[in-house]
Amino acid sequence: MQNVSNHRIVFYDGACVLCNRTVSFLIKADRDQKLKFAPLEGVTSKILNINGSTDREPSVVFYNNGRLDYKSTAILNIIQELSFPWHLLLVFRIVPTSIRDYIYRVIGKNRYKWFGRTASCNLYDSKYKGRFLD
Repeated sequence: MQNVSNHRIVFYDGACVLCNRTVSFLIKADRDQKLKFAPLEGVTSKILNINGSTDREPSVVFYNNGRLDYKSTAILNIIQELSFPWHLLLVFRIVPTSIRDYIYRVIGKNRYKWFGRTASCNLYDSKYKGRFLD
C-alpha cells in the first residue's frame, strides 16, 4: 500500500452505476491526473477509516491531503481540481450547502433505482493503471 497522505482521492460506491460513470468522466476531465480513485468498499477506504469517520451515508467522499469532504462539498472540491471549462461549475458554491446537500441526498438515495447497480466496478483498465487504489 502506497502512502496516500498527500493524494487527492475520490472515494466512490463501486456498485453504483452513476458513481462509476462519474469516475469515468473524471478520469477523462482530469487532464493533469491529479485525482486518484478508490472504492468506498476497498482497502484504502478502510485504512483511512473513510466510512467510520462520520455517521453520514457517503456515496462520494473526497480526501485531499488529509482532509475529508462529503456530499456536495466533495463534488465541488473535486471539480475545483479540474481545468477549464469544468471550473465554471463552481458557480454552484453560491447555493447554500443545505440546499446542495438536500439535492445530493435525493440523488444518493435514489441512485440505484434511477441508474442501476453493478456487481463490481469495471473501470480497472490497464491504461488507467496507477489512477486506482485498492
